[in-house]
Amino acid sequence: MIKQSDFQMIASYFHNSLFVCKARICLKPCGNNLFQIPFSSHTDCSSKCSVELSCCSPESIKHQAMRLKNLVCFILLLSALAVDAQNLPFQTVKEHEWIKSWLLCGPIPLQPPTDPAKSWNHLDGYENALDGKTGGESNLVGKVGSTLKAGKQSLKWISHTSPDSVIDLRKSLSRNPTVFAYAYTEVTSERAEMKFLALGTNDGGSLWVNGVKVWDYPYERGLKPDNDLIPVALKKGVNKLLLKVEQRGNRWEFCARFLPFSVSEFTKGDFFRIDANEKGESILSSRYAPVVLDELVQKVSIKIKNTEGYSIYDESRNASFCGKLGMRSDQFQAYKAQIDVQLKNGESAQLNQTFFAGKRSEYVLVDNK
Repeated sequence: MIKQSDFQMIASYFHNSLFVCKARICLKPCGNNLFQIPFSSHTDCSSKCSVELSCCSPESIKHQAMRLKNLVCFILLLSALAVDAQNLPFQTVKEHEWIKSWLLCGPIPLQPPTDPAKSWNHLDGYENALDGKTGGESNLVGKVGSTLKAGKQSLKWISHTSPDSVIDLRKSLSRNPTVFAYAYTEVTSERAEMKFLALGTNDGGSLWVNGVKVWDYPYERGLKPDNDLIPVALKKGVNKLLLKVEQRGNRWEFCARFLPFSVSEFTKGDFFRIDANEKGESILSSRYAPVVLDELVQKVSIKIKNTEGYSIYDESRNASFCGKLGMRSDQFQAYKAQIDVQLKNGESAQLNQTFFAGKRSEYVLVDNK
């Protein structure tokens, strides 16, 4: 037999729940018995609902009590989701508006530079600080209170919302030098689209969008808003942004926002270039991530001439644009390259560059032996 105390216990649960503000039981006289539990959600939501259980028979009471049990489970699920959602406020992709709400985790110590020749690289420990694995950031998702193991440290994610455009990591995390930290957030896009993520950092860092590394800057620098315009291919729905910011001393901060994508801005500068590796082989590279190139570029044509004006290499690529060229050069010398880029929207761009490649020869001028 279902007792009044059972319903009172359920009503007490509703009353004490973090997300339910009101609950009560109304008992009407026998003959038209009616158990009623009206409740409303948290004060931020104006929706109201109620559950009514008629007491015409013990079997009917048990059946409707089962319905109430299912409803309680549903409310518990919604409460759990609401708790998880409080990690980050709902943020949409809004051009020109600063992204102010992030989850932060740090500081994680790095080794101060000892070799001046390595001052143009990230500090020692930057590339493999996450669980001792290089590239583990691709699957990293922040959550308030969860623990991140980095090296010998275990750090917790905290929620942070800046009053202005700049996220001040010295104020929020630590004033120690030679460290780095993670910043994670999520933004929702109404459609699949290209945008520029305008980023400024002090000092260098790395950026992942939906698990893909799209930007890396290993040098020391001061904060300049919109310093880097990073093309990002957003998907419809939730997009995950993970930023890793290095600290080499003094200020430690960043700012980020979305700006409209522009083909003319995208094709500025050497967005494709040719350089030689240590073996003297010619390599075509880009400052943009492969996922961005695949989204925007239709075809890349490379034509190379020697200094005398003779054509020595001609190749076109419709996919896997970056990589080693098939050009053979037995002697280290200068070359002139013309790179023609056809975009998927019908526009095109041409880049002209002089580069050096080929096998290097070493000569000993003085032998002191």
